Amino acid sequence: MIYLFATESYYPENNGVSLVVQNLAKYLTEHNNHVNVVTGNIHENLHYHDNVNIFHFNVIGNASTQYQGEIDNYINFVINFKCDYLILECTQIWSTDLILSNLDLCEAKKIILHSHDFSYFKYKPKNPIKILKWVNYYKGIYKYIRKLDWVFVLNSELKDAHWLNSRNIQYSVLENGVEESFFCKPTKYEIRNVQNEYGLDYNQDIYICVANYEILKDQELVLTSFIESNIDAQLVFIGNNKNKYSEKLSKIIKKHKLDNNIKLLSNVSRDIIRILLWGSKAFLYGSKVEAVPLVILEAIVTRTPFISTNVGSVGSFRSGIISKKPSEMATDIKILHQNSSLYLELLSNTETERNRFHWENITIDLQRKLLII
Repeated sequence: MIYLFATESYYPENNGVSLVVQNLAKYLTEHNNHVNVVTGNIHENLHYHDNVNIFHFNVIGNASTQYQGEIDNYINFVINFKCDYLILECTQIWSTDLILSNLDLCEAKKIILHSHDFSYFKYKPKNPIKILKWVNYYKGIYKYIRKLDWVFVLNSELKDAHWLNSRNIQYSVLENGVEESFFCKPTKYEIRNVQNEYGLDYNQDIYICVANYEILKDQELVLTSFIESNIDAQLVFIGNNKNKYSEKLSKIIKKHKLDNNIKLLSNVSRDIIRILLWGSKAFLYGSKVEAVPLVILEAIVTRTPFISTNVGSVGSFRSGIISKKPSEMATDIKILHQNSSLYLELLSNTETERNRFHWENITIDLQRKLLII
């Protein structure tokens, strides 16, 4: 089969959508498909990667800011590209929006929207003019989305799925995935070596939180809940560059004289994150806004039960505890730490759930579903 993915960003960019398309493209080629990607021109000199053809167009903008650049060239390329499946990644981006109004002209045999949730419904702008633009945008795209051959969503609990349901538009779930290396359990020696390197005591339970240091990820909730739980354990935060927000966390840690028990790490490699996850008792997450948080999937894959705020699709997973209110997280941490039967049940659930997040299985699921639309 011949595929064309239309996406705003692609390799070597490592944002969420780019990584999703990279993995789908990689595994589709391993199943003897011919895969092509059309994207922006940030890396315009890169035309081939992992057996995938890459085409670049200098286009920027969205329905709120207006589109600029090689608009006509991009539209003509996509509508005239002969393929079995044209997959449009996301809404609210130029790579999808410019094609939606030209669906009837496309040479592709089937046209699919791969939604990553509708971001307007999660991050509503404060500017009333922008709000009006996005309200009109979603009123307008209904007539185009109903023309598509199919829609994939990441999880049936998300805003896009509810929007589609309310308009009687059919869809199915295509899971998000985790990179293959996270499925590989490190040796005890590797785990202890890394724990020692970062000042962690492998003889004591370790809890972990992986997220960029920012208000929306709310590490402060995780930190204060952990302190309030008063359990005999360690907590390690892993984020991007340290900033004013991480400094705030550091002051709280110092105030409670917990420097030896709580660590704030930054710029840690993906492999170190993998090893620390495998060596942790549980994953703690306080985020305020999400769709399908990759870090939760990584926790499940590394057999690390989680405690999380009720955000995005997290409540649909069976490998953790959902703190229905932020004030309940401290109690939930204490319960999980003390209740060994509950912990073992959640640990068993990670083993049941983890394989659905392997990109090989997701790619097989994608091909199976495409064959019957």
